[in-house]
Amino acid sequence: MAHTKASTKEKVSTWQEMIDQGDRAYRLASYGEAEKFYKEALEEAEKGGQADPRLETSLSTLAWFYRDQGRYDEAEPLYRQVVKLWEEVLGPDHPSLAASCYKLAEFYFVQGRADEALPFYERSLSIREKKLGKRNLDVADTAEHLARAYLCQGRYQDAIELYEKALEIRQSILGSKHPAVAYTNLCIAAVYLCQGKSGEASMMATSAKRVFGERAHKVPAL
Repeated sequence: MAHTKASTKEKVSTWQEMIDQGDRAYRLASYGEAEKFYKEALEEAEKGGQADPRLETSLSTLAWFYRDQGRYDEAEPLYRQVVKLWEEVLGPDHPSLAASCYKLAEFYFVQGRADEALPFYERSLSIREKKLGKRNLDVADTAEHLARAYLCQGRYQDAIELYEKALEIRQSILGSKHPAVAYTNLCIAAVYLCQGKSGEASMMATSAKRVFGERAHKVPAL
């Protein structure tokens, strides 16, 4: 038993050293070395099976590395593997699965792939509302990002409803004068402008001006 415990600790230590070496190489812009260490860490984690918590960390780290390098074709299957891993290990309604779905949705969205992002934003929001409750800032953030995806599809009313959900949550938790609340008001104003509803847009922008002042007329990119 003592030998088994020592062996387990040694494996964890070796894996952590690989991750640390990868991080160090990345900071020094030695990207080839960083990739080598991250891949070795993944290989080590895979020996522990799906339930080994190091596996998700290794997959996510390598996925982030490839995304940062613009190697999207290599990052995508890793992000998807994390989603599948949490589905099988933790079940369909776990907050960690919601977080992984959100990361995959963001991965797609920043590449202009809103259609592919949409189902993962929707799933993340559904899980978070169920597990965290509807009065939660993570729920507000997810709702806002899903609204952006709807906006890209021209689904203005769906976007408005989600922005309003995010606004209500943020106001109740952060107060009406918080910058996040003002930002959400501006997002709603932008959707109204897309619909040609200048009166409604002006009203929402006016609410934001109480926090941002005259800068509020500059509606942020969505």
